[in-house]
Amino acid sequence: MVLRLQKMPKRKCVFTDKLKEEYKFLKQCQNSNDRVRCSTCNSEFSVEHRGRYDIENHIQSDRHKKASQAVSTASIKSFFKHIDATNDELQCAAKEATFAYHTATHGLSFRTSDCTAKLIKKFFEPKYSGARTKTEAIIVNVISPYIFNELLKDLRDVNFVTLTIDSSNRKEIKLTPICVRYFNQNEGIKVKLIYFDQLPGETSDFLVEHLLKCIKKYSIDSKVVCLCADNTNTNFGGVKRKGQGNVFRKLQKSLSRPILGIGCAAHILHNTIQTACDALSIDVEVIVVKVYKFFFQYTVRVTALKEFCEFANIEYKRVLSHGNTRFLSLLPAIERILLLFDALKSYFMAIENCPAVLLAFFKDPVSELFLKFVHGTVQMFQISILKLESDYITASEATQVYEELVIKLEERKANNFIPFAANQLLAKLKDDNTIDVDKENHFRKNMEGFYQAGINYLKLWENSFDKANKFKWLTLQNDPTWEEMEASAIIVVSIVPNSINVDQLFDERSSLVQVLRHLKPKWASQQNTPNTPNT
Repeated sequence: MVLRLQKMPKRKCVFTDKLKEEYKFLKQCQNSNDRVRCSTCNSEFSVEHRGRYDIENHIQSDRHKKASQAVSTASIKSFFKHIDATNDELQCAAKEATFAYHTATHGLSFRTSDCTAKLIKKFFEPKYSGARTKTEAIIVNVISPYIFNELLKDLRDVNFVTLTIDSSNRKEIKLTPICVRYFNQNEGIKVKLIYFDQLPGETSDFLVEHLLKCIKKYSIDSKVVCLCADNTNTNFGGVKRKGQGNVFRKLQKSLSRPILGIGCAAHILHNTIQTACDALSIDVEVIVVKVYKFFFQYTVRVTALKEFCEFANIEYKRVLSHGNTRFLSLLPAIERILLLFDALKSYFMAIENCPAVLLAFFKDPVSELFLKFVHGTVQMFQISILKLESDYITASEATQVYEELVIKLEERKANNFIPFAANQLLAKLKDDNTIDVDKENHFRKNMEGFYQAGINYLKLWENSFDKANKFKWLTLQNDPTWEEMEASAIIVVSIVPNSINVDQLFDERSSLVQVLRHLKPKWASQQNTPNTPNT
């Protein structure tokens, strides 16, 4: 007889308080005292069979191990900078911001920051980290907002501003920036880019709408006193400023008050050179362009010219181009041709199939005389253009430069003036009997026509400065009279009513004259002292 013993039922384990305290990442499931959920790997399991051993088996599972590795035991605060930066951190941040400003000021690509940051970090500052992403963030989010905030402060303080507008094509995109000019009593004249956007076209309606958006955005509608732009029909309606469909007239109508309109004097002077050169029997600009294009990208021709230069004992230098839209490119281009003139003349006279225009030019003994005359005269224009292209020149100063150029041309015409280099060549040609009286008279007649054409063109466009000549007393070259100051005050009051107390202006003029009489002797002594910049 076999006796079978009955098995006792196995005791179930539960998630005790002791286990809860030991394994804090486990939470007991609702309505069950033996099932738990792991907060690390988000899995649920039972401890009813082996209790603690079930938990340990779960901890050794792959799922729990991977979840444990993904969870950082460090506090999230360790990933952020402390509120109070150390002095070294501030110094490094200042260096990064300075270099970001350097990158923006010089128009460098942000890509260059990647390489430069590595060099700075290796050679100078181990903590430096101003690569392209950080540099862009500093410029866009720190420097740019700061500059615009400073500009807004200035615009709130000033009483009068001038808007300058221009357009340029970037492939199929027409970019139209707007700059603002104003006088800051602590820093003088300031020019700032205030608005920049692209337009679908360059009609007067588009440009006026663009200007009004800028004016409304910065709330300067009551402070705009002048518009500066190119002398195109779209902007000012031509030389006589007729019609109401141009930007200038439409902007005045939108503002419901008159404003001044100042054209580009540099453009006028450049066009004057072109117009005056057209009065000559030899087209100097055509010759300059033809000579450049003849050698441009022709290695064989340049090599042959170098041989002629060596034979003539002339140092070879590359022939320069002249662009129609570049104000100052004609002078250096003529200088280079004059430098190589003997070699160029020998070259073109020796080659076969020489362009007829160049062959006729270099055969004529008067050709070099014309070049030297134009070169000497264009130098005078270049000095004026450089003054007009200054960043901080005022409309009254531009008017003065313009009027002085007209006087110089009139004086040269009245005295039959020939530039020194051209006059020396003329004397040499006469001594050598290379030119006769008829050719000399022909040259002098062309010279007179050149001066007269330049004078006529400048006088034709003298109204491009509107009423700016009424403010010439601001240059303080002479003691301003009350009549001059009153005339300019009337113009300002007509644009912005009640902006000037004319009665107080009279008393201030008296004080200004006394100060000028005291300071002018000092200014004169400083200007006469060697190595002392003009005041």
